Amino acid sequence: MRANRRPLSDEERAERRRQDRESAQEAIELLQSSEGWQAWLASRRHFRSYSFANQCLIAMQKPTATRVAGFRVWLKLGYVVNKGEKAIRIWVPIPPSKRQLEQWQNAGAKREKKPRTYFKLGPVFDRCQVQELPPTTAASWLAGEAVLKWPAMPTAPRGRRAGRSSTPTGPGARRRRARPHAAS
Repeated sequence: MRANRRPLSDEERAERRRQDRESAQEAIELLQSSEGWQAWLASRRHFRSYSFANQCLIAMQKPTATRVAGFRVWLKLGYVVNKGEKAIRIWVPIPPSKRQLEQWQNAGAKREKKPRTYFKLGPVFDRCQVQELPPTTAASWLAGEAVLKWPAMPTAPRGRRAGRSSTPTGPGARRRRARPHAAS
């Protein structure tokens, strides 16, 4: 969870659950029409490993979808989501944390008390909503480095101090001295 996200109140959580149930109900009702059934069959062809509920959600939200993945998965594959794209929401599992599992094991590991896996609607994006990253950027993101390599900036000639130049802008004009570009 992001640090800047505030916790939801009980009313907001209940409203969000109600909206989720309504969207699932809409997906089921859509299947009862001929066009909805055709859309689900087309979706089923591409998403065999997804649950029935997720297939319905994908077919309802983006009938032309052929491959979906989360934002970070697309980055690892060398793609970036286009700015302004709206996510497709599907049910994603939220397994218990390591801490919850450790507490359960320390408490005797009774089968009926095992922490549950919960599900929430999570964002995924279709292949038509992404574009390929430039090769150098893709490699640095894949390696976990968020450093972009910019062209080296010109440096001030050695021996001159900043502010004491005879540039056309006049005496006393300040120059910034760029750090030398790190060798990679």
